[in-house]
Amino acid sequence: MGTVSIKEVARLARVSPGMVSNALNRPERVAPTTRERVRRAIHELGFVRHGSASTLRAGHSRTIGLSVMDIGNPFFTDIAAGAEDVASDLGYAVILGNSAGSRSKEEHNLLVFAEQRVRGVLITPSDEDPGLLDGLRERGISVVLVDHPAHRPDLCSVTVDDVAGGRLAVAHLLDLGVLRGLLQAGVGVPGDVALIGYDDIDFAAASAVSLSSVRQPTYRLGQIAAELLLEECGDPGAHAHRQIVFQPELVVRESTGGPGRPAATIRRRAMTSSPGLKPEVSTLKEIR
Repeated sequence: MGTVSIKEVARLARVSPGMVSNALNRPERVAPTTRERVRRAIHELGFVRHGSASTLRAGHSRTIGLSVMDIGNPFFTDIAAGAEDVASDLGYAVILGNSAGSRSKEEHNLLVFAEQRVRGVLITPSDEDPGLLDGLRERGISVVLVDHPAHRPDLCSVTVDDVAGGRLAVAHLLDLGVLRGLLQAGVGVPGDVALIGYDDIDFAAASAVSLSSVRQPTYRLGQIAAELLLEECGDPGAHAHRQIVFQPELVVRESTGGPGRPAATIRRRAMTSSPGLKPEVSTLKEIR
């Protein structure tokens, strides 16, 4: 079987060769229905493009970089899953780098990302030094901060309001005036100590005594961060930088005297924290 050409893909998908090229290299600019027709044609014909050649022409690859503090932490695992799902839908792959909180490892990750000509970078930075990020942007690589606020208007970020989360946890413990009375009467509810966690990892609900926790929308963090990044990559001139702040949720379980499963959950909507920006719900506009 000979090599399949872009023209053959275009003919089967009923689009122009240029549209096939856009679907491969700039999918955010192509309507979802058209992208799907091209995808099906590629699958049916077994088309494989020459990755290195297309990268040289476009100046970047079909990848984005993700640098996190600790990939062993379920918090970052969920973020990576959300980012990967969005990237995959638009024809990108995610290169993962684990900095382990080390500045030198982080620098190495970013160097590898640049060498691989990634389209953009999602990063939980190890410190406040903007030099590394500015170096990427000078190379034409877009950057979005994840779980770290952007203290400048020319940079996007997606975070959770940890101060609000702490307040939820403390307020919940203070609301337990009944618990104190029971303890004073010699009744342990539950046991002798009320305990609450943060992040609401799988262990919290699965432990012998289910753990009350402050839940962060980690998967959604990864999704929104990737959407912002690819939106900026698709049209940098028209892109409006946003600093998205999600509000956490208090999940009450047995460890603070709450019921067993299912947990009672106090929900909050997502908001932006940037001065002059109006609150907005977590769903951003669709990237086209």
